[in-house]
Amino acid sequence: MAEEQGEQAKQLVAEGRAREEGGMSEADDAIWRQLRCHMEALRAWGVQFVPRQPPWVGSVPASEAGRAIARLATEGGPAESSPAASGVEGAERGSDLAASASAGVGSGSAGGAVSSEAAVVPVGSLFADAAGEVSEVPASPEGRRKALVELALEVERCRRCEELYATRTQTVFGTGPLDAEICFVGEAPGADEDRQGEPFVGRAGQLLTRIIEAMGFKREEVYICNILKCRPPGNRTPTVEESRHCFPYFQRQFRLVRPKYLVALGNTAVRALLQTTAGVTKLRGRVYEFQGVPLICTYHPAALLRDPSGKMKRETWEDMKMLLRLMGRPVPNPRQDNNR
Repeated sequence: MAEEQGEQAKQLVAEGRAREEGGMSEADDAIWRQLRCHMEALRAWGVQFVPRQPPWVGSVPASEAGRAIARLATEGGPAESSPAASGVEGAERGSDLAASASAGVGSGSAGGAVSSEAAVVPVGSLFADAAGEVSEVPASPEGRRKALVELALEVERCRRCEELYATRTQTVFGTGPLDAEICFVGEAPGADEDRQGEPFVGRAGQLLTRIIEAMGFKREEVYICNILKCRPPGNRTPTVEESRHCFPYFQRQFRLVRPKYLVALGNTAVRALLQTTAGVTKLRGRVYEFQGVPLICTYHPAALLRDPSGKMKRETWEDMKMLLRLMGRPVPNPRQDNNR
């Protein structure tokens, strides 16, 4: 049964790739990106097949692709897991991934939770009504770069949050390449960012750079931005209303950059991307998705600097290792881990 299940998975992914090469509509492309997300997540954890489960809480897959992956994820025998997710924990994570396959495809713009605890995680529409009209994304990289520049200029003229507009030095848009492997999404600019006009350049940014390098990347290879583009006075936590005002800018930025993976840093980013009132402590350690792109939730680097125990730092590194496994990239060995 496991071999048959694996062959079905391979056939689905191969069919999706063939359809991409042959050309497809934007809606079909989004469906197949979500399909790949779920299949890659299953393979990353070593799950070959998952025991039959009760009906999942969430939207019913509306497309043929959604029905196919939901059927694939819920048929078969006991789940197997990788060494990193053994025993009961591995079985639970396998079920979590099956929940994503069943409830995630065809979900709203905020994406769906992979966890089977989605029923108790208050995921909803905190400010989905703030989403502006979806503009067409240019096909060429040059067109997307030009559109990003135009969007950054539009952000500079923004006065939706009068307090932030009155106290900011400048807006802080984002930095990094198009089609980045990873996009790190933070909360809002701090004092250093407000002064320099670039995200994550203070102490928290220096720590983020070390995390990125420990993962085997260079800072300039990833995309870095925040939900808010203006610094809140005194570095206070952004309000829901401020996040609501700025979220449409992030959505357009995301569509133009087209990252392959997302990392939400801290509560503000997590709540905006998943449209939930739950916090990062509850949601970290699992794979989610945002508009078909795999999403990892972890602590903000600034929080790590305020944690004398080092517990949050260790958990953050575990989250990054989970992301590397999901990406199919090598994970640093235990000796390197001891130096984090």
